[in-house]
Amino acid sequence: MPAQRRSTDREIPVITLKPKRRGAMSNTRRGFPLRIARITLGASCVGLALLTVGCVYGPPPPSRPDPELAIPAPPPPPSVSANDFVSVAGDRVHFDFDRTTLNAAAKSILNQRIAWLKMHPEFTIMLEGHTDNRGTREYCLPLSERMAGAVKEYMVSSGISPRRILTVGYGRERPVDYDDTKAAQAKNRRVIVIVLPPGRTEK
Repeated sequence: MPAQRRSTDREIPVITLKPKRRGAMSNTRRGFPLRIARITLGASCVGLALLTVGCVYGPPPPSRPDPELAIPAPPPPPSVSANDFVSVAGDRVHFDFDRTTLNAAAKSILNQRIAWLKMHPEFTIMLEGHTDNRGTREYCLPLSERMAGAVKEYMVSSGISPRRILTVGYGRERPVDYDDTKAAQAKNRRVIVIVLPPGRTEK
């Protein structure tokens, strides 16, 4: 007699899984990864193109100023020379015989020279004193120095720095007229103003 099956034993159902066909995959699920790949590849290409352009051409050049807004450079200052000084004020003043005081005519000329020197403070002057042929060399030399000193004193009192004025006396050794006449002697009694190069001062 066959053994009876226990009531606790149950039959386990067997489930058979059948593979789905490839065609059964939905179009949406199948195409989604491909679209992601295409978008990623496109973005990479654009970034690479921008990077290449930036490396080749570099940063943009600075913009040039508008020519209409550009301020023109000021013109250079006009050149000044000793000839300008002579043409404006002359280069000498004359003295009376055996005198070192300035007369009215001499002061009028010196005032023009002083005005020119104030306009051009870069220049220094040399004052050369000369006498006529009357008197000894020993007497005429210090006399010519005092004549030059009188002109310097007048200029300094009018506002010219003494450092810009040099003086020298030549006595009777350098006449401009060798005639022994009163007119020639009057020409020789003089102080000549010589304009020196800019920057030279008395030490």
